[in-house]
Amino acid sequence: MTAASITDPHVVDTLAPAAAMPHLKYLDALRGMAVMAVVLVHSAVATQQTAFWWGFSFAGQRGVQLFYIVSAFTLYRSLDLRESARTFDFFIRRFFRIAPMFYLAILFNLLLSHGRILVDGKPLTALEMTSAFFFLNGFSPRAINSVTPGGWSIAVETTFYAILLPLYAKVKALQSAIWLFLFVAIDCFGLSWLFALNAKDIMHEQYFAFLWFPVEFPVFFLGILTYLFWKQYLHLPCARLAQKDAKTLSAMGLLASLLIYIGSFPFNDWQLYCSSFMFVPLLLALAIYPWPVFVNRFTIYLGKVSYSMYLLHFFVVFYLNQALTHTTLLLGANHIYKHFYGLFLFYVIALLTTTLLATITWRFVEKPGIAFGRSLIRKLDGSPNPLAT
Repeated sequence: MTAASITDPHVVDTLAPAAAMPHLKYLDALRGMAVMAVVLVHSAVATQQTAFWWGFSFAGQRGVQLFYIVSAFTLYRSLDLRESARTFDFFIRRFFRIAPMFYLAILFNLLLSHGRILVDGKPLTALEMTSAFFFLNGFSPRAINSVTPGGWSIAVETTFYAILLPLYAKVKALQSAIWLFLFVAIDCFGLSWLFALNAKDIMHEQYFAFLWFPVEFPVFFLGILTYLFWKQYLHLPCARLAQKDAKTLSAMGLLASLLIYIGSFPFNDWQLYCSSFMFVPLLLALAIYPWPVFVNRFTIYLGKVSYSMYLLHFFVVFYLNQALTHTTLLLGANHIYKHFYGLFLFYVIALLTTTLLATITWRFVEKPGIAFGRSLIRKLDGSPNPLAT
């Protein structure tokens, strides 16, 4: 049992009993909300939403940025609680957490594409295809999001893993982290948009403006800043707050998040960091008081299976769209797609179907991968004690 699990009233262990670092319920819930948002935006695309509902659903595109912020927060916390862990252990743990499901998604996409994935009418080369298995597809505008749908965010996430340990060794104080964030944000944004504005085609423009690691790196940094602020100012003090005071302070954070959301609407790539910043007060607000409307059994469960849901929902949305399009055409009701009730119906079916499939892959793909990584670390450490990992 760690100090965090004793002093923080919102801690829950959602993995095996032997897990050394208990999860925080609100982080799982935020992952659940993130994947719900991503499914929403792709459901809106599939149902050809326009006007207000399109703008509202497009906000779900920032679900990926919420994933990044929660990921950086969680990993920094994990490194704090595992200060004696070896570098090799970190990468083993990360590889077996990410790779099994990612590889399955790639193989499934290859199967559906009959082994030939086309980008702008030209098939991906063997090198471009192979790069994804080494998480290097993020360095190719053609391969970054083609080897499997959503592969761009996995490439960005794993690139963050590659620089996290030296970053953690240097950035541990909140004040210095704020100055470094400003420097990184200005440089990364400027460089990315310089390339985007001079891109030779739309694919390269989108790559530099939104998909490649440098433009997304400051979003991860927001997660680091959030963690350092939480650790310095909120972690222990908020655990001792009276519930009434915690609710008031949390409500202020939720209001700040809402105001940033409204101020950033409608979203576009130019305001990536401003719109992503709304998740900082949201995370802190739920850390102070986990409102049941946000942190509940449903969102926590979705958070647990969110990685599988993210990779699988692209396939679900694609085939559900084909099935419902065909059905509505036969019934002469294809007009419903552009209305709210069409979006609502599609979204509910897509979310439930994806959750069911993700439950299966979590049980038979993700959990065995995590367990194998832990067992490999124990073997390399020569420790029979599962608490050592």
